[in-house]
Amino acid sequence: FCLRRHIGKGPVVKWQASAHPACTVFSPDGAYVISCDLGMDKLLLYTMNYESGKLHRAIGKNVTMPEGSGPCRLVFSPDGRFVYVACALSAEVITLAYQKEAGLSLLERTSALSPEFSSDRTYTSDVHMTRGGRDLYVSNRGEDTVAHFRVDPQSGHIELRKSYSTHGWYPKEFLLTHDEQFLIAANLLSENLAIFRRDAATGALTLTQEVSTVNAPSALLEVYKER
Repeated sequence: FCLRRHIGKGPVVKWQASAHPACTVFSPDGAYVISCDLGMDKLLLYTMNYESGKLHRAIGKNVTMPEGSGPCRLVFSPDGRFVYVACALSAEVITLAYQKEAGLSLLERTSALSPEFSSDRTYTSDVHMTRGGRDLYVSNRGEDTVAHFRVDPQSGHIELRKSYSTHGWYPKEFLLTHDEQFLIAANLLSENLAIFRRDAATGALTLTQEVSTVNAPSALLEVYKER
């Protein structure tokens, strides 16, 4: 058992009065454990002793994110060269380059919202990428959408293709099924699931079903059997 406590805060008092570790992810090469801290606007990197299970701070490797951005989820590209961070408070995706020795370095910031959406009461919440690395999806609470980005695997650059309504309120999390044929969005406040079929060639989504018999869905997990 190992416990690491984060101490700090950010400028958005309502959300950042103290540290708030929102997710923890292993780098694909196993070199680091990376924690998104929404309250501190930081990505904190640790190395892990795989025999003892203890975490040690990776000195000089922490990343200070833009002030008030609130990083909450991250995903690596399939080749491990890029990291895409969903930032709850700034409603954007921040792209970083990754190398084992150098760690993480910021490349670009991209709004997660559709251009016509103007409200500042939107919080980006979840992010997933296809195994081929060409399509990135991000959910937005407030705008109540899943945004689809096309990815340039060479540069890591992302470009918004379309934002899809989740047909509910506050999509806190979504799931890309293992076969990548469906995307399921969990609307926390309207208590329903929106199920989309995904086009494998274009990444486009088409609503196929809504399920309303769910009590405040906040997380999704697929259980599947390998064939």
